[in-house]
Amino acid sequence: MQPTTGTEGRSAVRREWKRRLSPGRVAVVACAVILGFAAGRLNYCGSATVETNENLIIGSRTNVDVDDAATVFELVFSALPLRTVVYPSGYNYYFSFVCSRGLIRGNLRLTPELRAEGTIGISYSLGVPGRDKTISVRLGPSQGLYMIGLGRRGWLCYYRWRAAVFLLPHIVSAPPIHAKLLRGETWAASAFDESGLQFHLVFQEQPAHLFWILNQDLPVAEDFDRTATDIAIGLRTRFAFYVDQSNQRWILVGVDRRNAIENTWYDGPFDQLPDGEIEAGRPGFRKYLEAVYPYVRGQIDDYGRYKLLPESEVAVAPWTLYDNVEDLAFVKKCKQTLTGPTFYSCITPDPFAGKTSR
Repeated sequence: MQPTTGTEGRSAVRREWKRRLSPGRVAVVACAVILGFAAGRLNYCGSATVETNENLIIGSRTNVDVDDAATVFELVFSALPLRTVVYPSGYNYYFSFVCSRGLIRGNLRLTPELRAEGTIGISYSLGVPGRDKTISVRLGPSQGLYMIGLGRRGWLCYYRWRAAVFLLPHIVSAPPIHAKLLRGETWAASAFDESGLQFHLVFQEQPAHLFWILNQDLPVAEDFDRTATDIAIGLRTRFAFYVDQSNQRWILVGVDRRNAIENTWYDGPFDQLPDGEIEAGRPGFRKYLEAVYPYVRGQIDDYGRYKLLPESEVAVAPWTLYDNVEDLAFVKKCKQTLTGPTFYSCITPDPFAGKTSR
């Protein structure tokens, strides 16, 4: 083969560099560079963040085209730390920011199906949820987003000359150690909620029912008000627990109504189903959902998401929305009249349990 010279040679060189600097290859090169920095920061310990009025005012004066999902994604992605830790077990990375349009809240989705496609989902609401529109899209190579797996839990993402290493949650996938499960009860899964609390999901055979108990085998990121008999209320989350002393477990019985209406990070663990456990080879979670909610049979996948609406999943929310402590008096009434499985079903009411249609 004869060497190229002159114009022909320069054209060949340009073609070669164009090939080498294609977006996909740039992403790979970025991997090598960024991993060096990431490795030095893996043991980084964060500290409390401070929200200032100054930042709020600056944000409120900032115009963001929130109708364009790509623009919002670029804004959020550019604000991510190099080492971005995804804590919730549903693989959702939550965010919020203020702009001239108001408070924008949403999440980045890194579910197993999306990662297999090489995409990330973004969903966010403009204004108060329920009174304004919600935008949900997926971004992948066609939008300039590239993902590279770094083992089981790490994913390096490159987007418009920025990069972030997403570390997926490592959930302790094991039955509770200290909490006692009764006859007819089965540990279904463990979950890490966006509130920062961790839970176990318990399946009760008769009547078929699911309820959440606090994972107290690990440090609990909360302080509690114990002034009410048999009830503990989180000072930060406002989650209300029935203290089942004889069985050494705290059962989630109430969620603050305001948090549920406003869709805050303290609206309960219903949206943090254990994707990681199913992905790791623990199939069978679907059978618990279908036993408790007959109307979903044949309509959901192993992750509890609807086949026709993959962005939606079964909401496991067996608790009462409350405004004040007096609203939790039903727990005492249940205790006075019921025992065994019917008592636990009574204190964790689920309006959809046992329904053949919704």
